[in-house]
Amino acid sequence: DQLGRVGPRVAMRSLARYSRAATPWGLTVTTAVIAIVLLSIVARWPAAMWPLHGATIGLLAAVSAWSVDERCSAIVDLVPRPLWWRTVARAPAALLLVAVWVAMHLSLRDRLPDHLGVLVLQGVSAVLVGFAVATWQRTRGNPEPGQRMAMLVCPAAVAIALAKPWSTHVPVFPIWPHENWPRATAIWSITGGVGVLVLIAAIQRDAADRAHR
Repeated sequence: DQLGRVGPRVAMRSLARYSRAATPWGLTVTTAVIAIVLLSIVARWPAAMWPLHGATIGLLAAVSAWSVDERCSAIVDLVPRPLWWRTVARAPAALLLVAVWVAMHLSLRDRLPDHLGVLVLQGVSAVLVGFAVATWQRTRGNPEPGQRMAMLVCPAAVAIALAKPWSTHVPVFPIWPHENWPRATAIWSITGGVGVLVLIAAIQRDAADRAHR
């Protein structure tokens, strides 16, 4: 009975140690602060600075992916700890970014477009997809996929937020009342759903690979 009580505590300490050592907390916290600053600027001048909202979404997705990178993959990939365990250990970084995103939108809701649900969904889905795709890449033997993803995601988000290509049919970053907000909700809901499926597939793939070793 005593061992049963000690076991979970030991497991949690092990999980916490791995999370502290493996997760780029400095980068994550810095990104959270930058997101707070950018969203505050957007709320102050939404009509002029709205592209920063999309840029912030891209930044959160990029850093969420980066948090999955494993510098010691040659060792970590061979240890008994499965991918789901390592995913749980790294998830707090993504959850911190989500928490900051949600909290900022709730606190600034009176100065943002009247579609809070869509705005919150954008950031949550982007963080989830970044985390999930990088996790899937880890199962394919890519030790640090997040850094390369960040180099693509951030510029792409900025470009889309500025140019708003195909915004009539694909409203990725809507702002004006006449834009198709229901379609934007559908786009980001599908994006988040795909992220969930990719994450589940990655964990299942790792479990299958370990079963055949």
